[in-house]
Amino acid sequence: DISVVASALARSTTLKVLDLSNNGDRIGDAEVKLIADALLSNTRCKLQELFLMANNIGDDGAQHLAEALCHSNCTLQELYLGHNNIGPGGAKYLAEALCHSNCMLQTLILAANNIADDGVKYLAEA
Repeated sequence: DISVVASALARSTTLKVLDLSNNGDRIGDAEVKLIADALLSNTRCKLQELFLMANNIGDDGAQHLAEALCHSNCTLQELYLGHNNIGPGGAKYLAEALCHSNCMLQTLILAANNIADDGVKYLAEA
């Protein structure tokens, strides 16, 4: 259950890498919101790499993650979102987060999504 993982993440002070890839429909936008909220609430979070590839994350999930990336508690440096259902809107949220002064992200993987030309444009302009 992702709520158990999110609860642990909200308390963790040592975890640096979390891989929740290949969960298909079990991790969608609502589950990503739990993860993002955990990142926001943990003032001592050390998470640097988050793998969420091959799930069912769409634009709403991308927005939740983008909001977390802009928060001063967020220490993520690498975010792997390949093989999801993120479209141009989700790419725009992530691009906006990349421009935020609190965002520490250095690697963003969006391979095999549906970001289209508009999404690529948003990211290229970030």
